[in-house]
Amino acid sequence: MNEFMTISEAAETLGVSLLTMREIVKRQNLKVVPDAVDSRQKLVSRSDIQQLKTQTRPKTRRVSESKGVYYATPEERAMLLEALADEEMEDREGTAVTLEEIENMVNTMIENRRNKSNNKKPHLNSQAGA
Repeated sequence: MNEFMTISEAAETLGVSLLTMREIVKRQNLKVVPDAVDSRQKLVSRSDIQQLKTQTRPKTRRVSESKGVYYATPEERAMLLEALADEEMEDREGTAVTLEEIENMVNTMIENRRNKSNNKKPHLNSQAGA
C-alpha cells in the first residue's frame, strides 16, 4: 500500500471538504510532499490521516444540557469546520467573522437537533385542551 495519499483522498477519508482538509493540514502541521508524477498534486502521509480519523469522537455521546455540554456528530463537526474555514477566507477578503456568529451557528444546530428529538415524542398536552 502506498504510504501517501492526495489531499483530495484525505478529505474523502475524513469526510470533509477539500477546503477543510487544507485547513486541517495547516493547523495540524502535517507534512506535505509533492507528487513525483504530478508536482501540482500535494500528498500527505496515509498514517497521519488514519491517526486523525481515530482521534475523532464516536457518533454516540451523551449530551449534558444542564452542564451546557454538547457533542456534535462528525457530520456537524465537518460542517462547522467548513463554515469556519469559509469565514476565514472571507476574513482575508476584509469581512471579519465574530464569535457571536459562530455561536449562532452552533445554537442553530442544537435547536434543530432538539426539534427533531421533540417531534419524535408524543405530545400529550396537545389533546388535553380539546
